[in-house]
Amino acid sequence: MHTIAARTDRELLPTIVAALLKSNDQRRADRAQAWRQHTAQTRARDAGYQRFAATTQQAAQRERSRDQGYGIEL
Repeated sequence: MHTIAARTDRELLPTIVAALLKSNDQRRADRAQAWRQHTAQTRARDAGYQRFAATTQQAAQRERSRDQGYGIEL
């Protein structure tokens, strides 16, 4: 019954039903927007962590190279 009401033209539905469907549509849109924002923050955090980890690994590799005598010779 709900899916039939959702597919029906809103002008043909009783006012209260159309208002409830509109409210539900807005709630779904808000939830989708919040989810998109959450996933964007998660991707940004993961990318930042990957950059940090790569930089740390590169610094550690440079330090190991210097310890092995592969640095600049005078």
